[in-house]
Amino acid sequence: MAQSISETSSAVTRSAIASTLANYRPAIRDNVSDTTPLLSFLMGKLGGSARTLAGFAGDTGDGLPGTIMGGRDIMVPVQLTENQTPASYSGADPIDISNQDTDEYALFPIRQVAGSFVIIGRDMRGNKGPSQIYNLVQSKVNRLTEDMRMELNRQAVSDGTGNGGKDIMGLAGIVGTGTLANISPTTYPKWQPGGFPSGSTRHGIKTTVTFSSAGLDEMRLMMNRLTFGTDGPDGIFCSAFVWSAYADLLEGNIRYTSTDAADGSFKVLTYMGVRMFFDHAIGNVAANGFMYFLNSRHIAFQRDSQADFDWIDDGVRPANQDVFTKIMIVEGNVVTDNRRMLGVINSIT
Repeated sequence: MAQSISETSSAVTRSAIASTLANYRPAIRDNVSDTTPLLSFLMGKLGGSARTLAGFAGDTGDGLPGTIMGGRDIMVPVQLTENQTPASYSGADPIDISNQDTDEYALFPIRQVAGSFVIIGRDMRGNKGPSQIYNLVQSKVNRLTEDMRMELNRQAVSDGTGNGGKDIMGLAGIVGTGTLANISPTTYPKWQPGGFPSGSTRHGIKTTVTFSSAGLDEMRLMMNRLTFGTDGPDGIFCSAFVWSAYADLLEGNIRYTSTDAADGSFKVLTYMGVRMFFDHAIGNVAANGFMYFLNSRHIAFQRDSQADFDWIDDGVRPANQDVFTKIMIVEGNVVTDNRRMLGVINSIT
């Protein structure tokens, strides 16, 4: 059957919209990843600048890659046991050459996040030129970008159990005491925050702190627990309440660190040379405050390179509706290769 003029016109407009949206993709990814401090640290410029300040140049530096190539799970190499062969010897003493199986892999499931917008057929047929098409999709793309950012930011703080276990594994799950990526911290104590069992004074989770009286002491202890030589926390993320409480303790000595374009112009304080940010998503997790001590070399939001803020095909047009739907997808998860380098102070009042 021959196409009608109306159908042909709509097809041309859909093609023009698809072409226009392809040019939006990099901007959407950048706007989502570098508009809030936490996402920027996990997948954007802030994490790259943190590694640069630590002496590792480039956006990835010595850290985890930002994108991966497909697969059912994200396989992250981890070292949970020690090579027992290093030892002193004398003269012709035998040297231990036994096989040391220290290679382990953490398997993080790939999670999927999608967002969409709809254009009514009448609107498509009424907007033909490039400028009209641009105006038609701009507001919808801006709204979708903002809502994708808010949703990803929320999930990046959660424990991964939301929406029937379909949500991204966020900070509440990664910087926790439960099994993570099929590895039990009971079997492998190094897979605990801080690298020690929960009963140890060196455990990476501290609960119930009155910040006005003990906040600075607990921050110092946490930094010490999580620092191994030159490797240690390079970003502190907390609720606005905790950030303000820390600023109050500084009183007249407060210094707001200036930020450049790489930091997204976020408000920043520092503690022991480490930049400290507040993120409103962290404040929405619980009534009491949280303060996460993160290391950009050991935590990242990895995405599938084929689903990294990508549009699905050219759009969807239901058989029984005069509408045109565009769907954007992100697939990946927040992962870590060294859980002992991460910590949190929670239930802060």
